[in-house]
Order: sequence, then C-alpha cells, then structure tokens
Amino acid sequence: MLAAKLTDKGQLVIPKCILHALGIGPGSELLVSFESGKLVLERGPSKPGRKLGDWLPAMQVQSTTQHVDVAADVEGYEGK
Repeated sequence: MLAAKLTDKGQLVIPKCILHALGIGPGSELLVSFESGKLVLERGPSKPGRKLGDWLPAMQVQSTTQHVDVAADVEGYEGK
C-alpha cells in the first residue's frame, strides 16, 4: 500500500505510479465515495477530448494556384 499526502488546502497528492496506472493527470475527474469506512477514488468518465487530428483540417491553408510569368517579372532587371 502506498501513502498519499493531504496538503494544508485539503488537496490529495496521489503517487505518480498510481496516476500513471490509471492513465490520469492534471484536470482528470475522479469519482469519490465513502464505503465501509474507506475513501474510494475511481477514474471518472473520460471526456471526449480533441486530438491533433481533430484540429488539422481547420489549420490547413487553402491555396490557389497562380501562374507566374517569370519573363515579365525580370523584364527591365539589370544585374549588378
């Protein structure tokens, strides 16, 4: 059994190995109950998060193909 520390603000510091095993981190929800004299913490319902793949379509820039007339652009240019 591992020890967890209660801060002076009433926050519970859960050992990192337990957080990792549950797959939770900052901002994760836990369900708290009191059963038979024991405090029980359970992983809360996972919220559908947005992943990088969800953002990519919005981040893509729509480009338009343009014809560039190089001869017209360099006309009158004199190299030094």
